[in-house]
Amino acid sequence: MKGRLPHSIDLVPTARVVMAGESSLARPDFIDSSHLQKMRDAQKWYQQQQAQKGFVHLIGKNDRITNIVVPGALSAVAGYFLINGLYHLYTGTGRSE
Repeated sequence: MKGRLPHSIDLVPTARVVMAGESSLARPDFIDSSHLQKMRDAQKWYQQQQAQKGFVHLIGKNDRITNIVVPGALSAVAGYFLINGLYHLYTGTGRSE
């Protein structure tokens, strides 16, 4: 059973039904200790699974495209338009009279 939770866990406590004469604000519902312990066990299991894999979320296969190619292309296009605009400003081409 590698990769599965050690036991079946209901991580969401069931909602308490409020009857017609009851006030829902009278007393808050607390999570009992057995349910809290199940949640802690599940969290510990998940953290152990993530620790075995390492930091896989930091580097991906397509990160070169989004972190290097796209900003480089935007910088190149912006540089071209800047130099082109300065050239036209200096030479006076494209001026409407």
